[in-house]
Amino acid sequence: MLTHSLRLAIPLILLSAPLQSGLASPGATVPWITYYSTEMSTNGTRMGPGYQPFTVEAESAQRSCIKLSETGQYVEFTARHWANALVVRYSLPDTATGGGFDSTISLYKNGVFVQKLVVTSKYSWLYGFYSWTNNPADGHPRNFYDEVRLPGFSVAPNDKITLQKDASDTSPYYIVTLVDLERVPPPGTMPTTGGWLSVKNPPYNATGNGVTDDSAAIINCIKDAITQHESVWIPPGNYLVTHDITSIIPGDLGLHDVTIQGAGMWYTNLVGDPNLYTDQTRRVRVIGGGSNVHLADFAIQGKLNYRSDPEENDGLFGGYGTGSTIQRVWVEHTKVGCWPSNSDGLVISDCRMRDLIADGYNLNVGMVNTLVYNCTARGTGDDSFAIWPTTPQITQAIPATQVYSPGYNTIDHCTAELNFVASGGAIYGAPGNQITNCLFRDISVGCGVLISGLFGEGTNYFSGTTTVANCDLIRTGGYDSNTPGWWAGLRLAMNSAGVTNAGLPGLTVSNVNIEDSLAYAVAIEASQPLDNGILNNVHIGNFGLAQPGFHAVWANPQAVGSMTIENSTISEPPKNESTTFQFNLNDVVVSNSLPVVPTSFTATEVQLPHGSAQVTLSWLTSQFATSYTVKRAHSPHGPFFPIGTTTNSSFMDNVRGRETFYYTVSASSQNGQSADSVAVTPVLSTGLTLTAGTFKDDSVLSLVSSPEQVVESVGLGANTPAEQTANDYLFQGYSDVLGTNGTYSGSNTSHTSAAGNYVGQRTGLLAQANTGDSGFNSVLNNGVNGSTQDIAVTLGNLTVGKVYNVLFFETDAADQEPRGFAVTSGTAQSPTVWFAFDPNQYYVGSYVLGTFIATATTQTFNVGISYTNSTYSLLSTITSQLNALIVGTPQEQ
Repeated sequence: MLTHSLRLAIPLILLSAPLQSGLASPGATVPWITYYSTEMSTNGTRMGPGYQPFTVEAESAQRSCIKLSETGQYVEFTARHWANALVVRYSLPDTATGGGFDSTISLYKNGVFVQKLVVTSKYSWLYGFYSWTNNPADGHPRNFYDEVRLPGFSVAPNDKITLQKDASDTSPYYIVTLVDLERVPPPGTMPTTGGWLSVKNPPYNATGNGVTDDSAAIINCIKDAITQHESVWIPPGNYLVTHDITSIIPGDLGLHDVTIQGAGMWYTNLVGDPNLYTDQTRRVRVIGGGSNVHLADFAIQGKLNYRSDPEENDGLFGGYGTGSTIQRVWVEHTKVGCWPSNSDGLVISDCRMRDLIADGYNLNVGMVNTLVYNCTARGTGDDSFAIWPTTPQITQAIPATQVYSPGYNTIDHCTAELNFVASGGAIYGAPGNQITNCLFRDISVGCGVLISGLFGEGTNYFSGTTTVANCDLIRTGGYDSNTPGWWAGLRLAMNSAGVTNAGLPGLTVSNVNIEDSLAYAVAIEASQPLDNGILNNVHIGNFGLAQPGFHAVWANPQAVGSMTIENSTISEPPKNESTTFQFNLNDVVVSNSLPVVPTSFTATEVQLPHGSAQVTLSWLTSQFATSYTVKRAHSPHGPFFPIGTTTNSSFMDNVRGRETFYYTVSASSQNGQSADSVAVTPVLSTGLTLTAGTFKDDSVLSLVSSPEQVVESVGLGANTPAEQTANDYLFQGYSDVLGTNGTYSGSNTSHTSAAGNYVGQRTGLLAQANTGDSGFNSVLNNGVNGSTQDIAVTLGNLTVGKVYNVLFFETDAADQEPRGFAVTSGTAQSPTVWFAFDPNQYYVGSYVLGTFIATATTQTFNVGISYTNSTYSLLSTITSQLNALIVGTPQEQ
């Protein structure tokens, strides 16, 4: 492998300097300080930490954020260092039909108004599934955040910085997750020696005003610089660009033998035209086409807000041959940030990729001996850093062939965070690639590091030694809706996309810290061999933050090969579900982890008659937890006193009305107790208007006290929390014919189901679940094409003449919708209602509300589970059925 010591010599013009010298810890050394929402003061609403898919908390830094929804609400923090530039990472709502809108938020320093920051949601909010849409009706939102940057904002240590929603700031809400303060050096000036052409000088006459199209000026300057063996200088300014930045010399494939230098990434900006950006030929794209290309000290500000993979990439693109460098370039709002191909020894350093539709840095066709060094990626829509040795038949490359045999690429001292798709770092094949000294954190939808043959690499298989070393993987391993499933912090997925894969020999993972993984910490998957992978000096802490049921190190049933774990500390023994895979342990310490702090903690208050109230608390179940302790206080700062324990993930507290309380919950196990959750105060339930309908979110689930995105052991009957609906129904617990547990009996002509709650444990609305009762499962699977199976639901202990409300409630996994739901008899005031599920609509469930007057002490209803003719053939089994009912009494007037 070639070394890069000479290529990291002092750059032409030094335009940035880190706050701290040296690169002792994993990740990039950066010239800014980040202030997180968790350390800000606020009178707004704190959100998180949250880990569930399709939520703003999951895409937030440290999985937490602050929402400002009322005039006068603010976030505030104290600066710790001198600065002269600011970046705010924020989220605004989308419009009802998609496309976003512009707004402002007010910036103050030490209580004095500074200016309005212009913010927008036009470049955020994607929906549905790959490759996503801009239509809110497709559901499953992602890409909640965008960033605004402000140069020239003078800040001294101990200054109070405030972001506030004033009366003239008209967005319904603003969500803030972090603010960066940076000390930016002055702009560079054009060197007086060495032969330079300025794009602003005659005959080019670029304006840099952001209004006049400067494309031709820049391109013509580049042409002359190449032919005259000089360099291109782009002074400070905003340069409107509507054509490729490339060589227009006949026969050239792109840039070659040229230096393009700006005044600094805060000063020289190549800006796209939003009115032309739907035309892939009119975007901001810098195209390499040969050797000895040097790009430095400018920014690319694209205007792309949708993903279409057949369209060509913008940003930094093309082949860079030999002897090329890319330094201190900032790219945002493009499809990809940096997509080089056919290069030997390319050095990419000190660059920033922000808020992209797809990849940050992707080393693809014919990339060898590349060094990506001290770079960052934040808010990318695909892998932040990827080594993908694919073929030109699969992706775009210049030239459209593989020039170099790929391999021996290094991603070193880089930081990736806050993707809304895919992984922090990924290697997909070829020999000798490595990821070293990197920090991957808050990756909500993919891995910290993925080693995989997931895509087509032709014959560029893994060989030699593939290395992951000296890295931190923090809060990574989230939910991928395309698989679908939960990924690991470190995932070894030796599968392929229709291309024969030679497996993974020579993998070494050393000195890696994997902490607070959302699901698995390490997962070995698929059927291609892992040939004695090595995990050496690896620390695995908490895992399963999103939900229980995961493992510290896991081999799935299809795994092939072996792994040696040595000199490591892991939080549970490896879990091997494969007969063709083997773990070898050498000097491994298994720690006893404390339970995970409960998350998604909510409190809902329902006003009851006679001045009382019922507070329903719910949270997600925690990894390792065997019980939970609920505490209450009169202040969000405590002191908090225990009011009860439970083994469930919900708790009801009956209190005096019109008093304000605050609650926390902690998880316990035989190893100890977790820290307390964030404190919450109850929100008064305004209820839903219930008649009959389908639903795609968790709104109706609140009627059964279900945590966000999860239905788990829903309490029925006497243990059901009270809920007030908007159309004035008060639902309270009621025991059915079997007594106290809210269970009911179900039967049909062919099968009889044992009495019980037919509530399978569900790990998420988009995940499959276990069926709660095998007899009930057989009822569901007994239907023929288009048939209906009626289940008799009998309520007992009724008072003759009394009016009751009954809610029949059904949910399904998103990949198994083809069922209908109907109440075919038994209610006096609600007609029979039929729902047929369209599998392309991803409905979560349906419900029917009925009111009846008891005519006997027991009364029977028929709940029909139905199958549609057009979609029944898609199913082999049904695994995610939930039927529930709640019985209440009319609200007293």
